[in-house]
Amino acid sequence: MPAALENLLKTWQSLDLNNPPYILPGDQKILDESKTPISSIRDFADWHSDKDFGQRLPHELQAGLLPVPFVGDLRKARVFLLTLNPGFESLDLYGEDTNGDFRKDLVNNLTQSGLDSEYPFLTLNPKYSWHGGYKYWSKRFSDLIAFFQTERKCSFRQSLAFIAQNMAVLEAVPYHSTSFKVSHKTIATMESCKAIRSYVHKELIPRALEEKILLIVLRANWFWNLDASTSVIIYKQSEAIGSSLSLSSRGGKAIQSFLIKS
Repeated sequence: MPAALENLLKTWQSLDLNNPPYILPGDQKILDESKTPISSIRDFADWHSDKDFGQRLPHELQAGLLPVPFVGDLRKARVFLLTLNPGFESLDLYGEDTNGDFRKDLVNNLTQSGLDSEYPFLTLNPKYSWHGGYKYWSKRFSDLIAFFQTERKCSFRQSLAFIAQNMAVLEAVPYHSTSFKVSHKTIATMESCKAIRSYVHKELIPRALEEKILLIVLRANWFWNLDASTSVIIYKQSEAIGSSLSLSSRGGKAIQSFLIKS
């Protein structure tokens, strides 16, 4: 295992996966000092019985959900999408509480062990098509799925698996929220944020410069701090708003070309 990836995974070994709040010890202190709002909601029962139901701050970090610093098989993915943080809806809490397979796969994703070989990008797995993550990413990848279904002369399901095996997403901040309001200063000192950026700069950029992988910064290049090149696509602010990966977008075209060649 590359040292940068090993260090990234080691960072997450300090997280207690059985007892919320699910925030790295090294992040908790910084978030507390910066007075970043953190939700006290621990599970779906807390959510629907909360006295402030429907009135909570949309930028609260949801510490009752497992963090998602990345999605996909980091060892085998050939396209890495860099963005800001995972979104939030109440279905996330309901899914983790009631669907044991889903929670297990979230843990496997975080530890990068026991990944589903067909759908390592877990929110593209058809068995989780009830989840908001499937709706979000299958829509983003819809043009690419349709293209490779034709290109590879395969079923929709097989093309979906092809995309799931080749894609990974990296989040600047691993904690869920409906909207985002963590300060740049706070992010710069958070343990999780430093770990993911170090992984990108030490491991992924050299591989991208050798054109072994493709990097696409969908959002927050103020954090990722990458320079554009043939294999590093950086979305402008106008592109980042929708983060489109259609075949008419720069990112979609780049993925199409890269996966055809490789």
